[in-house]
Amino acid sequence: GPLDLRLDRREAAGITGAGELIAISDEHISASHEVFGGRVTVDSNYLPGDEHGTSVASVAIGNSANFVGTAPGANVIFGTYQTDTDLANLGFQAAAQNAVAWNNSWGFPTLRLNQADFDLVFNYGPTGQNYLSSLETFAGQGVVVFAASNDSLRNATLMEGLPFLRPD
Repeated sequence: GPLDLRLDRREAAGITGAGELIAISDEHISASHEVFGGRVTVDSNYLPGDEHGTSVASVAIGNSANFVGTAPGANVIFGTYQTDTDLANLGFQAAAQNAVAWNNSWGFPTLRLNQADFDLVFNYGPTGQNYLSSLETFAGQGVVVFAASNDSLRNATLMEGLPFLRPD
């Protein structure tokens, strides 16, 4: 059946996410969309077309007459995943601004959960290492989420299984 998040209980308790910041890495966001009410800051963005980032942010902080997200009072800092530099910049900015979560709705579907593929992404040069550093910095204070094909460790690809290779 459908997922029941019991948002009625969140609403009854007055928990809205007000004053909290959520970082989101995705392809593109329409920051001026009516559900955001000016609560989105864009660090980097990709060309319009794929609105997946808009959808993800709407589920997180959306608040309009027709739609309410899980944290309708929170703010978002958004950045694209197009380059390691974009990702690292978002991670460091989110950490500096005390974001509570960094959501990533993307991954490397062909890279498996092993040291060789880890090295391919993070140990090939300074931009990959800087991105890994931003993940580690942010994880020291907030929650990093990779929501891509993570139904079990057996089927995990590199990004959603990263805590397995880097437990600290």
